[in-house]
Amino acid sequence: MKERSRVKMVGMSRNGHNIISASIALVGAVHFGGITGIAMIGDVVAAIMAWCVDVADTGSIRYVDTSVAAGVFVIGAMAGSRAPDWLELPGFKQGIRVSVIPHRTLTHSPWFWFAAWAMLFVFKQLMVQTPGTWLATILWLGFCITGTLHILVDLGSPTGIPLGHPFKERYCLGPFYSTGRVSEARVVLPIIACVYVAHATITALA
Repeated sequence: MKERSRVKMVGMSRNGHNIISASIALVGAVHFGGITGIAMIGDVVAAIMAWCVDVADTGSIRYVDTSVAAGVFVIGAMAGSRAPDWLELPGFKQGIRVSVIPHRTLTHSPWFWFAAWAMLFVFKQLMVQTPGTWLATILWLGFCITGTLHILVDLGSPTGIPLGHPFKERYCLGPFYSTGRVSEARVVLPIIACVYVAHATITALA
C-alpha cells in the first residue's frame, strides 16, 4: 500500500542536507585525490580523461587514478545525501506525496543503515581487491556516510525517526531546528566544522 501525505516539510530542508553532503564530498575529494584548489580542476579533469582513455584502450581497470577515486567518492556522497528520501520511491499527485515506502520509516531506520555499513565491510573483506572493486567500495563509502548523516540530522527534527521497529514509533532529540529556518544553521554549521576538524586532525596524525 502506498503512503500518501500532504506536502509539508517537517525535517531538514533539501538545501541543508545538500550543504552537509557537499562538505563531506569536498573532504573526501581532498583525501582521495589531493584536490586542494580551484586551480587544480584542469589537471584533475585531464587526469580523469587520461584514465578513461586507458580503460577504454585496455578494456579493463588496471589501476585507480586518485582523481577518479575522488570523483567517485563525491558521486557516492551526493547520492547518499537524500537517499533515505528517494529510496522511498516517492511521487506527487495533485500536491499529495505518494511513496511506495511510507515516509520516515524503513529507509530512515538506523537498522537499514547498519545493514548498508555491514555490506560495505563484507564487500571490502570478501571481494577480490581489484581496482574496480576499490572504486565500488569508495562509492559505497561516500553513500553510507551521507545517508547516515541524513537520518542523524532528521533525528533532531520535530517528527524524528524510528529507532526500534521501522514502521512504529518515532523518536526525536530536540527538536533542534525548524525546516527551512535559520535554526537549521545550529545543526549544519557544527557538523561541517566537526568534519573539517576531524579531517585536519587525522591528516596531522597520519
